Amino acid sequence: MSDEVRLQFLDFKKVTKSVPKYRYIIYKIVDKKELAVETIGAEDAEYKEFVSKLQQVQDDCRFAVYDMVYTTTDSREVSKLILFSWSPDTAGVKSKMLYASCKASACSHFSGVEVVVHATDMSELELEYVIDKFRK
Repeated sequence: MSDEVRLQFLDFKKVTKSVPKYRYIIYKIVDKKELAVETIGAEDAEYKEFVSKLQQVQDDCRFAVYDMVYTTTDSREVSKLILFSWSPDTAGVKSKMLYASCKASACSHFSGVEVVVHATDMSELELEYVIDKFRK
């Protein structure tokens, strides 16, 4: 993982007034070896915007981190960091294999991630599906 990606993720996790807060970061693998930031979502970005960005990528895979804020059944507002592994059915076999082989490494570098979601189609990106992952 490059220093740029590592620092971007550390900024993502920070909660300070001097550093702008992000809602999500989408990463792609460049040159079959290097993780690079592709898209950064502003703090006020909604989940449907994030899903739309992932949905635009149909011939390749992506990793993404998302800061999910949701209300629990007992009315508490909770924030959880999620690592998404987006591997759509329409992506090429080589791309799927590359991202699958890098998934464990990505998980270890993104400290603080509480939930990992492996999604291959839109049903696995639905908000209720993702929130159910927290409850398990």
